Amino acid sequence: MAFILPPKPRHCKLFGMKVSKHVAFGLRALLAIAREPEKFHSLSSLAEKEGLPETPTRQCLMRLRKAGFLSAEKGRTGGYKLARAPQEISIANVIHALEDEIYLSLGQERRRARFYEPPKNCPIMPFWNRMEKKFWELLETVTLADLLKTKTS
Repeated sequence: MAFILPPKPRHCKLFGMKVSKHVAFGLRALLAIAREPEKFHSLSSLAEKEGLPETPTRQCLMRLRKAGFLSAEKGRTGGYKLARAPQEISIANVIHALEDEIYLSLGQERRRARFYEPPKNCPIMPFWNRMEKKFWELLETVTLADLLKTKTS
C-alpha cells in the first residue's frame, strides 16, 4: 500500500480529495445521463453540456459501458444510456471501473507529491488501513441516485 504525501508543508491542511480526471469526467458524464434517463446521450452533447474534453470522456464512457453501467446504441439517434437504475450504481464501483490503481491523496499539489512506502512494522499502518477501509465503505454506500439529490451551490 502506498500513500501520496503532500510536499513538506509547515502545517498540513486538507484541501479536499483529489481524484483523477477519468473519475471526475466519468462521474460527471454518468450524472448528466442519469438526469435524463429516458434519452440517449451522444458523446459530443455530453462533452459540450458538461464542458468535458471528448477524448478522455470517450475513454471513460467505454470503460463504464464495459463495466455494465451504460448501454450504447449506434446511429444518429444513438448514444449512451444508463444500463442500471441510479440507486444500483455505487460510487466505489464507478471508481473501480474507471481506475486501475487508486491512491488516497491528501494535500494540495499533486505534481510534487511523493510516495511513502511504510516499513513492515510501521506503527501507524493500522490507522491508515482503518481509514482506507472506512473511506471505501462510505463510497460503497453512496450511489448515483444520492449524487442526483445533491444540490450544487
